[in-house]
Amino acid sequence: CVLSIGLGQKLGLSKLVLEVLGMGALLHDVGKTAIPLEVLNKPGKLDEDEWRLMQRHPMLGVRSLLRTHQASSFLLRSIIMAFEHHQRADLTGYPSTEEKREQNLLSKIVAIADCYDAITTPRVYRRVAFKPPEAFHIMLQDSGSAFDPTLLSLFIATIGLYPLGSLVKLDSNELGLVCSLNPQPRFIDRPLVKIVAGAGGKLAMKVVDLTEVDETTGAFTRSIVDRSEERR
Repeated sequence: CVLSIGLGQKLGLSKLVLEVLGMGALLHDVGKTAIPLEVLNKPGKLDEDEWRLMQRHPMLGVRSLLRTHQASSFLLRSIIMAFEHHQRADLTGYPSTEEKREQNLLSKIVAIADCYDAITTPRVYRRVAFKPPEAFHIMLQDSGSAFDPTLLSLFIATIGLYPLGSLVKLDSNELGLVCSLNPQPRFIDRPLVKIVAGAGGKLAMKVVDLTEVDETTGAFTRSIVDRSEERR
């Protein structure tokens, strides 16, 4: 809920729409209350029948919300978010529908917040949680397919993948400070970096663009491999 509202505020949504978004984010997984605990809390991989059952939770959420018998715009929008949050931006997710319609904006927001929360939180099937930069790298691989690329980039910018002043280590064994974010959404994980120490440990002061590509190999010249928790 907090993550969704944070992104909604970044988008400039009105207070009323933020209230609707927050309510929908709180209730988006209400359908899981109808899933047996042995399936929800299974530490291993779900079998085919269990996975089919798990895929029913969006529709079970819709049914649960409809039983409240309190028709309102808040309820209807919460129903949409519960139904759509796993459909993916390219509509290859679930539930599948005969008529393909683009995900609602609020559903797209909740989908991003839901995935980020899942990746960065220990779960019964994965005891170790990913750190935010690791989670963002995973999610960026699905940008444009699972997630709206513009919203995902804005979400990452809101949370902060590599905040300005972050000390980073490059695969070239250089150390640098993030001095500017990349304005291109697809390269949000490749900021401009001011090198402060070369591979040999010698002081250096030059700015490098992590989108630079080696003309021979076609690979990026430099990439971030680690980020210190310390910010300069």
